[in-house]
Amino acid sequence: MLGVAKAEEVFGEEPYEVIQLNDDNFEHLTQAATGAMKGDWFVKFYTPWCGHCQAIAPTWAHLAMKIGKEVNVAELNIDECPNTAERFNIRGLPTLLLLRKGKFYKYTNKDRPLEALEAFTMGGYAKSKVQGNIPGELTTLDLALKIIRKTYYELIFGFETIFDVLGKGHLPWYIKIFITTVILFSPAIVLVICIYACENRYLARKQAQLQAQTQKDNTLSEKPSSNRRKQKID
Repeated sequence: MLGVAKAEEVFGEEPYEVIQLNDDNFEHLTQAATGAMKGDWFVKFYTPWCGHCQAIAPTWAHLAMKIGKEVNVAELNIDECPNTAERFNIRGLPTLLLLRKGKFYKYTNKDRPLEALEAFTMGGYAKSKVQGNIPGELTTLDLALKIIRKTYYELIFGFETIFDVLGKGHLPWYIKIFITTVILFSPAIVLVICIYACENRYLARKQAQLQAQTQKDNTLSEKPSSNRRKQKID
C-alpha cells in the first residue's frame, strides 16, 4: 500500500510491534479526523479484564509482526481512554476497526484467526457490514453530555438496586426508568410550579392594587364636581 508509514520510522519503537494508543496520542498519531492518515490503522479496542480480549492478544501481536510493514496494528484500552471509545461508539469487546482513508471498517466475524484478520486488512474490509466515515474528535459539548448521561445512568442503576431491595425488581425496565426520572426531576418540577404559582399571585396582587388605585383616582375626581353643584344650589 502506498503512503504507509513504517512503525519504526514514525514511532521510534521496535519494528512491527503493537502500537499503544490513548486519548492523548490517538489523533496525533493516526490523523484520523483530518484525513491525512499515516497509513492504514487496524485498532483493537479492549479492556484488560475481557476474556475474549486476552484470548486474541497473542494473535494480535503476531499480526503486528506479520503485516506491520503495510498496516499499523494498534490497540487502545477503553477503561483508560473513555473519550476515544465514546467517539467510536464502542459497545462490545474486543472491537476491531480498520481506519483507512477517512473511513472505518468493523471486523464482525466472531472467529479471529490470524489469516482472517490479515485478509480483512488486505481487502476483505470492503465487505464489512459495519462501516462509515471516521467520526470527529469529541467537542466540549459532547464531553459535557457524556458526563450528564453517565450520571443519569448511574442514578438509574442506583434506583434499580433500591427496587431490588424493596422486592420490586420484577418491574419492567421502562417503568423503572419512568419512576427514576420522576424522582430525579420532581424537585425541578416542584420548583417550576412554585415559581408559576408565586408569579400568578404577584400578578393578581398587582392587578388588585391597580384596580384599587384606579377606583381611588375616580373617587377623588368626582368630589370637586359635587362641590361645584352644591355652590350653584346655594
